[in-house]
Amino acid sequence: MPATLATLALVFGAISCGDDTAVTRYQVTYSFTGGRSEAVQLTATVDYATARRRVVTPSSPLAVCEPRIGASLQALDNGRGRLTVQYYAPTDDTGGTDSNPLLAARAALAGPAALFDCTFEVVGVAPFAFFDATITDALDAEGNAVVRPEIQTRVVPLGPPPPPFPDNFVDYDITLAVDNDAGPLGALQFDVSYLGDDGGWRRRDGSPRCSWNPQIELHACNDRTSRTLRCAAVEINGFDTPTDVVTCVLAASEEPMPDSFAVSLVEASSPEFSPASVDMRVGHIAETDPGVSQATPSYDVTAEVIDDVGRVGALQFEIEHTGTSGGWQGAGGGVRCSWHLEAALSSCNDIGGGRVRCAIVDIAGFDTPAPTVTCTFKTDETLSPSNFVVNVVDASSPEFGPLGLEMEVTRVERR
Repeated sequence: MPATLATLALVFGAISCGDDTAVTRYQVTYSFTGGRSEAVQLTATVDYATARRRVVTPSSPLAVCEPRIGASLQALDNGRGRLTVQYYAPTDDTGGTDSNPLLAARAALAGPAALFDCTFEVVGVAPFAFFDATITDALDAEGNAVVRPEIQTRVVPLGPPPPPFPDNFVDYDITLAVDNDAGPLGALQFDVSYLGDDGGWRRRDGSPRCSWNPQIELHACNDRTSRTLRCAAVEINGFDTPTDVVTCVLAASEEPMPDSFAVSLVEASSPEFSPASVDMRVGHIAETDPGVSQATPSYDVTAEVIDDVGRVGALQFEIEHTGTSGGWQGAGGGVRCSWHLEAALSSCNDIGGGRVRCAIVDIAGFDTPAPTVTCTFKTDETLSPSNFVVNVVDASSPEFGPLGLEMEVTRVERR
């Protein structure tokens, strides 16, 4: 997987310690235990959700990982308690990488050495063994399988999330934009920091409240602190520039100005993974529209693949409400959806017009027919499956062969 796709699961998480409903953050460092390993590419899995410990919300990725010693990393959280990490060792002692990160690495990595750090968010009590990782794959610099090294964990409590903002704070929509014509972009990462005297980024269901450009299928923002977000976007077919990228909600005691923010680019590339020159800026600031009333009835809407087409490796589809009022709960990429499938990569995005667009990728594939996702719709109407249609955008097998399949909304339940 190219280095430009690294660190996609960008939502910080936490663990509770003692209270079954409280939330606390824990940071976990994963390290080689010692000796030497010929592995330069590792795949690790952390199953941090069990029957006794619940993730905060099933609709959002809840773990973020960052590499050590200059390595490359891709961390994908399926939002239901399974974290998959792909780690690529550096090419030399300075941590540089060449143009092929799958094979770019030193011939051997001395241990012990810290590999990467992850932060988690879960409800309920969790022992430290809760975060143990399993190495499922190890390759050398030529891509050959080698003995899987041992890996150990060190867990540090980070305390509870920050308290809510005062009642007199006002919410503002802050839009981040690519300001120049950089051509189509396939991957983008950037940080945005609020420099004001007070305030910070709003959260909903454990994630920053952000709404994404509908051109972008895969995306996430992580509140690294209450004042700094790191956001990442991946669109395989590329998205056009210049353009607005994402709008996030900031709470503050007074209206911010564009110079109240610092925006810094982490990396950007074309769909062909070539580096791109991108200028980022705060493009628009407006007071947040409160949107659909919280008192409005809400319904869980479940979409299913109704055909038996064998195993599906990738699927994109849209669920469209055909009524006249209401909307999906949550804005943009923060739409409230819960996946029924165990896949490393899945995402839903409210694209407006009563439509939510969803995408899922599972390298091993999932069996059909099967329920895929349940999303929450708020309306004063009385709903049934006939109020929705599902349009399949693209479907393929794990071997990338095209599939013809049909989907329907099969269940609508009032919450």
